[in-house]
Amino acid sequence: QYYKKDDHTPIVDQMIFDEANTMLAMRSTRRGTVQYPFYGTLLCPYCGAPMVCFHCKDYYWTCGGEGDAFKRSERSNCPPYAVEMKSLERALRRAKIPTVYGPMHRIVESLTFPENDWNHLIIRLRDGQEKVVPITYPMRTKEPLLVVTEAPYEWKWMKKTETRMTKFVNGNPIDPCRERLILQSFERRRDAVNNLMILPPEPYEMDVPRVNPRETWPDRGPATFSKPEDDNFDNFDNAEDAAFGLPDDIPEGSETA
Repeated sequence: QYYKKDDHTPIVDQMIFDEANTMLAMRSTRRGTVQYPFYGTLLCPYCGAPMVCFHCKDYYWTCGGEGDAFKRSERSNCPPYAVEMKSLERALRRAKIPTVYGPMHRIVESLTFPENDWNHLIIRLRDGQEKVVPITYPMRTKEPLLVVTEAPYEWKWMKKTETRMTKFVNGNPIDPCRERLILQSFERRRDAVNNLMILPPEPYEMDVPRVNPRETWPDRGPATFSKPEDDNFDNFDNAEDAAFGLPDDIPEGSETA
C-alpha cells in the first residue's frame, strides 16, 4: 500500500483546516479548562512562556511555565499573577482586533505586557507593527498581581482624623471595611494559580496543554441514584410524583399541562 500526500484538491484550505483543529483542541472541555482563544498568542511578560487559562469564579490567564513538572508552582518561578479574560477582550476590542481565534491569529503574532506594568497590553502584529493599548480592570480585586504592604495612613472619619496601620494594595490604601474581602479574593486566586495542574497533550492531540483535567480532580465518589424496589410502572410513577411533591392519587381528569 502507498500513501500519496496532497494528491487531491482539498475541500478546504490547509490553513483553515489547521485552525479548525487547533480551535477544537482549545475548546475541548474533556481536556480540562478551555484554552480558547488566546493560548499560544498570549505570552508571559516575565519569561515569555505561553499563558494558560484557568477558572476561579471567572476565567483568568497566568504563566504556564516550562519543564516536566505538572504543578504550576514547580514549573514556573514567575509571580502568581492572574489576568482576567474579560479585561483582555475589552482591550482588544478597543484596538479594533477580533477576539475570535481565526481572524485574530491571522492578524496578531503575540500579546504580552510590559514587565511590572499591567495597565498596558502590547499587541505585536504579523506585518511588523506594534500597538500598546491601555487595559483596565473593573475593580481592585481583579488586578492581575496584588502587592500587599502595610504602613500608617491618615483616615478621615466624618470630621475626625485618625492615623492607623493600613494595608495597601499596589500602593493604594484599602478601606478597613473591605480589607478582608480584598485579601480573601487575592489569596483564593493565588492558591488557584499555584495549585494549577498542567499536563502535556496526548501524542495524538494538538499542541495544547491540559489544564486541570478531570483526572486530577479530587475523587467525589460514585453517583448514587434512588431506585424503586420493583420494576413495575406504578412504582416508577409514584417515585416521580414524590420527587415533584405531588400527591399519590390524583383524581382522573384533573391533570393540567
